[in-house]
Amino acid sequence: MLARRTLQHLTIVLLVSMLFEWTVMRVFPTHGLVLGIEVNPRLVAWALPLIVFGVIILTFRYGRIFCSWCCPSHLYLEGDRWVTRRVGRWRHVARWAMALVASLFVVQACVTCFVPLSRQVASFQSEGIASRLFLVQVGLFLTVLLNFGLVRWRFCTHACPYGILMRLFKTDTTPVMSFDAASGRCINCRACDDVCPYELNVRKDSDGDLCTNCGLCAQTCESVLGKDNGVLAIKPGAPTPRARDGRESGTASQG
Repeated sequence: MLARRTLQHLTIVLLVSMLFEWTVMRVFPTHGLVLGIEVNPRLVAWALPLIVFGVIILTFRYGRIFCSWCCPSHLYLEGDRWVTRRVGRWRHVARWAMALVASLFVVQACVTCFVPLSRQVASFQSEGIASRLFLVQVGLFLTVLLNFGLVRWRFCTHACPYGILMRLFKTDTTPVMSFDAASGRCINCRACDDVCPYELNVRKDSDGDLCTNCGLCAQTCESVLGKDNGVLAIKPGAPTPRARDGRESGTASQG
């Protein structure tokens, strides 16, 4: 969990650095910075295939961890889930307020990474709302806002190209979140469901293709049942059909 949180914070730092032009990738003229350190954009381009290959290897070893460790969308869904569980009847207002702020932040950071803020301002001042750059920004903002506020986890689970690709690389030895129904310790509190960013029925769906192994459900389960006493854990390999049947019957009997 510490490693995951560290990478998530690095993702936030990277986005903030893009917003303030500490991380940029320029084409005309060619120029690159990563957290204020000068880099050659061509080297970054050459490194991208290696990064993709590394992510695929990590997927074989750990599952869809890129989603839960680095993806801004997953990070947003975690924050949204945490906030809406605490604001009660105002959860819909809070959800759209978060979606609005997050969309502005992510879109502006990504655009500024490639187009200097000074050029964005100059383009708007000279052409107004007819500026092509401004129209692109508005289009991106509305797309991200629709995703964060309405589509939400459905894009990650059903439409994200990375998610679809990673399902092709999943094997019987890929680690999955497993539910230990045989232990009899589950009290059917549904705390694991409440904390899941993808709003899964954790005990039934976490060992499938939709789970990103973020570990939030397992952490929450231990907070309820006690340390090392939880019934959810990331384990290698998918459950056998017999184990699955036993799990479902155990869950039904507890419900």
